[in-house]
Amino acid sequence: MATDDTTDGGGGDTLKITETYLKDFANNQIKQLLDALRNDASLKAVQGFSQGNGSGTGPGPGQYSKLLGGGKTLDAAQQLQADFKSLCTQLDGMVQSLITEAGMFQLDLKTVDSTLTNGADEALSAADMMKVLTDVLNGINNLPSNPPPKA
Repeated sequence: MATDDTTDGGGGDTLKITETYLKDFANNQIKQLLDALRNDASLKAVQGFSQGNGSGTGPGPGQYSKLLGGGKTLDAAQQLQADFKSLCTQLDGMVQSLITEAGMFQLDLKTVDSTLTNGADEALSAADMMKVLTDVLNGINNLPSNPPPKA
């Protein structure tokens, strides 16, 4: 991304975003975000709590898959476990949605060059667009005011 030294008449710099910048953003910054979301230990713990598997102890010391808020004989402890599991399930769903959306955004940025090139090849000039719009408007203006009778 670069800024132009010339002003745009409004006293500000002109911002230029190139295809190279967008591809770099997709290949580096978004990739780093996706890697962090997929590999973060805290988010993996949230996922474990959302599944609430087994006895509640996780794969290592200090790691759990259930909130251990008292014994099973306490109704409040059971409710706390259920509420925390629900919270973690919702949070994990949101994180998974973020991963999906960021992945789709990354793909869009990686294909921006072909999209822009195809768009430029198929673009209409202002004169072409005016001709199309004039034809459409003339067609609308020439419609009969009363619909034809049904047969």
